[in-house]
Amino acid sequence: MNVPPAVRQVQIAPARRNPTYTNCNGNSSGNYTSYDCTSTGGDYVPPVNINVDYNQGARNAAFQSCMFSNGWSTQKP
Repeated sequence: MNVPPAVRQVQIAPARRNPTYTNCNGNSSGNYTSYDCTSTGGDYVPPVNINVDYNQGARNAAFQSCMFSNGWSTQKP
């Protein structure tokens, strides 16, 4: 029995963005205050996908059936 691969991509983690953090420092000079702000983060993280062969179980069963029909048996270690 020939069981061809049936590979599909499965998403195991969605796309997301890292949190954005903003750090501000105030500078007072005379009658006004200025702020110097720096933001970091917010980077895009793509989804994580893996390849899954939906026929792997059937292929294993076909292999095991073939082996058993030829006199092989499983052994406990």
